[in-house]
Amino acid sequence: MGLFDKKKSLSRKDIGKKIEQSSGIIPETGGKKYTRAEREKIAKGVFNRKYGGQISRDDYKKVLRELETQERKAKTRTERDEIKDKKEYLRELGGFEDYEI
Repeated sequence: MGLFDKKKSLSRKDIGKKIEQSSGIIPETGGKKYTRAEREKIAKGVFNRKYGGQISRDDYKKVLRELETQERKAKTRTERDEIKDKKEYLRELGGFEDYEI
């Protein structure tokens, strides 16, 4: 069950609220969590004004693809792991964990 199960798009504000109110557990990390402040930073950084006021399923997938590209271009292992954690967290939150992005 993800953010877009019943809707075609959500406002950027709604997505930010959903991210902030989520548990923050990062999948496949053995219980590692994002703090509320970190989740707020992710929401504001990833879903910026570039996508407008409404974020569609396709926009969300585009964000995940951009994170994939950033992960491949990362210079250090630490940076790559941080981006991967963010990508996996957003993928699960959006309900896209079973799909190829």
